Amino acid sequence: MINVEPWEELAEAENTYFAIRMRMFAAGAETQLRKALATPRGRRTALRVLLEAPAELRMDLIEPVFEATLGSTAEVATARAVLRLVDPGWLTMALRPLLLQRFSDSREPIDWSEYRRAAELLGELGQPALLGLLLSLGSETDDPDVREVVDDFWNVAEHQPDGRP
Repeated sequence: MINVEPWEELAEAENTYFAIRMRMFAAGAETQLRKALATPRGRRTALRVLLEAPAELRMDLIEPVFEATLGSTAEVATARAVLRLVDPGWLTMALRPLLLQRFSDSREPIDWSEYRRAAELLGELGQPALLGLLLSLGSETDDPDVREVVDDFWNVAEHQPDGRP
């Protein structure tokens, strides 16, 4: 019986991971990752793959990655790390319609916890104009929890260039 060290097993597992990742890219990575991002089981791995993926692929999957930043799961930090790798100017243009779609639909009440995570995300990403937009949308609601988020982040937005809409 050969005694295999744990680091050797880990190195072999990493080699397997790289080989399977290459097969996934050959089979159409965007489709594969979009499917994975839509499930709790696949989301963590898909986000880790996107940390090392080409910029274009991260950009193609911006919507499901943005959605992952709003969840209450362990993947929020990884999803935010993926977005930090995207060009900030492009990200401003891509996130604006997603924010408007998510937080200005008058048929659905704004979820204060998602609203807070979006504000945190925009602050972390250095997106003061988008943070100002989000705060403006939140200031129009009667929900006291959302209003609290607006109050908490308004100072952040106004102390950065272009912080207010």
